[in-house]
Amino acid sequence: MERVDFLNRVIDDGIAEITTEYTRDDQLHKKEGGIKGFEECRGKTDDQLMVMLAEAKEITNELRMDNDGRYWYFVMRERQIEWVINVLSAKNYLKGKPTMVIPTAKGALKAGMILGRFNANGPLTQVA
Repeated sequence: MERVDFLNRVIDDGIAEITTEYTRDDQLHKKEGGIKGFEECRGKTDDQLMVMLAEAKEITNELRMDNDGRYWYFVMRERQIEWVINVLSAKNYLKGKPTMVIPTAKGALKAGMILGRFNANGPLTQVA
């Protein structure tokens, strides 16, 4: 699977999940921030994603200290950028390539599911 197709799948699946999970009116800012984070990842290189994450963390930290009302919008934006990096790193790890970060087990499961190597019950094929 090409990187761009994999990246778009991570983003599309993430947006679908956020849309179904954050349905209450009081969660709108979280949903919008999460969707924004995913959409900003489209078409980005690994280096661009890492820069985006660093910038997102700075914004979140600044808002935390200021008790800004937009805090959760930016937290969700940051978390989704981080998730995309996690899953991309897991894909690279599963393929024996360098990673951007150490992927989590959840990131590896998601990458394996997209690659057709895992489903929710475990491995479908041997991972090389």
